[in-house]
Amino acid sequence: MSFAGGRMAFDFRTDAPVLNLGPRPHAGKPRNWEYLLWPALAYRVVSPAPADEDLNFLQKAVLGLCAAGCRSSEALSAQLHIHQDLTALILEELRRRRLIDREGVTERAAAKLRVTDQGLSDAIVAGWVFQDPWTGDLWPRFVTTLDYCQTEADNDGFVTLLLGSTGNPRRHRAFMQLPPRETGISRPTPVQVLRAAEAHRRSLRRVRDSQSSQDETSPTDTKRLEKIAFIEAQPRPVFLMTSMYLAEAGNLSDDWYVCEPFGFDPSAKFRTDLELRMRESLGLLGTLQRLLARSVHSNVEQYRAWKDRLREDAELKVDLSLTIAARKLMAYPHLVELEIGLEEAAADASPYALRRVGGACRAALEALFRELASQYPLRGLANALYIGNTPNRNRQFVQECYRTAAKSAGIGGEIPRSLLKVKPEQIKAVCDYDDSWRLRPSIVATLLLAAREVSHPLRTAVQQVPDLLHRLDAVAEMSGDAVHSQDFTSTLDDVRVTVRTVYQAVSMLMKLPFEEMKA
Repeated sequence: MSFAGGRMAFDFRTDAPVLNLGPRPHAGKPRNWEYLLWPALAYRVVSPAPADEDLNFLQKAVLGLCAAGCRSSEALSAQLHIHQDLTALILEELRRRRLIDREGVTERAAAKLRVTDQGLSDAIVAGWVFQDPWTGDLWPRFVTTLDYCQTEADNDGFVTLLLGSTGNPRRHRAFMQLPPRETGISRPTPVQVLRAAEAHRRSLRRVRDSQSSQDETSPTDTKRLEKIAFIEAQPRPVFLMTSMYLAEAGNLSDDWYVCEPFGFDPSAKFRTDLELRMRESLGLLGTLQRLLARSVHSNVEQYRAWKDRLREDAELKVDLSLTIAARKLMAYPHLVELEIGLEEAAADASPYALRRVGGACRAALEALFRELASQYPLRGLANALYIGNTPNRNRQFVQECYRTAAKSAGIGGEIPRSLLKVKPEQIKAVCDYDDSWRLRPSIVATLLLAAREVSHPLRTAVQQVPDLLHRLDAVAEMSGDAVHSQDFTSTLDDVRVTVRTVYQAVSMLMKLPFEEMKA
């Protein structure tokens, strides 16, 4: 592995370690699946970590007995001298928290225990973060132990996974996707590492509380950044075990999913990444064709032509909606992804396609507010919400600051409750650490600045669309569900309303004309 001229060269060998971090289908048993090994660069870091959520003594006892092979409700009750109903409740709670699976197997129980959540603690811990070798982005995950999977390699780009017990393993063939040998990515920054740990914590919280707001997070503050004492200089090439699969028997749809490698619900972004790689990877495309038991396209050239045509159509729609000047915007690639997803959703209204549109809507707004902040800097804006270096904990005072700013910016009526809940630390993270992925704090920070800057485009925008803040908050709510919630219920019509809000916001805040395209 070497670094030269800002580019990093690395060697992903077929004998690189394979990590089994607990990928799982989102519901039931898939009717068909294909194992896949996805490349990542693993960095060892020392960082503030998600604090372990305490288990009570009975939960710990049941978990320990499961790990020892005592897994039935009857046997556990006999060992612990408790009623079977109580044992069943404890088992269900451990399953809900993903410390055991439906059979009580706990081969990765210790790994699961390390990532349970009560927030980022003041303690620091050695762990691992994972970087995408194509883009340099970090997976929003943080683990403290690497669980290795035994493998046997062949010469056809496939690896045999040895799963189950050591004495009687089950053999499954997996396609190994290799990344480019050279890329322009660089080592992650402390801010990126802390974001990954925070994102992991939020995902764990959503497992237990689907109503938790994705913007209610600990801040990327200076104290926590200082605690990131070490980031490994050279990453270790690894492969993350996952699988592509079809939904459970009885669901006749050909819509396919891919397991999130770290054990959370399927990620629309990860599937989009796979689709992008299929343009260059015949092996990956062939794996999908085997999954569907048919040819997706008669040949790869037709597949590439179809994908190119879909993207060209999407780019044309964005250009016609906002003029060709939109191509210079940070939000432009996300608007294109939005249109691609909308085209797919209009064709079959699959949950994946609708989720893809929702995720692209959020990404477009995040990019919009990031670009707006580059034109109208936010640095230092959070100071009014602090007492010295300490966030003002008087919630009534903070909310009154937000209301006063809204009135000064020309907004009538109450602002959305979820925006009133944004904390001073989150405003500081957006203003001073460029955490533009926090959508609601970005909206509130922009509002605070618009109250001071008479020329800020938000002032004009709320005159044209008086309920703009409510519409933006609705986008944040729907897109958050699209990315994170297990129960995404938005319809195609709901998604189209969200898309229109995104286009309106980009048009008004970037001062571009908007011509709405008919569905």
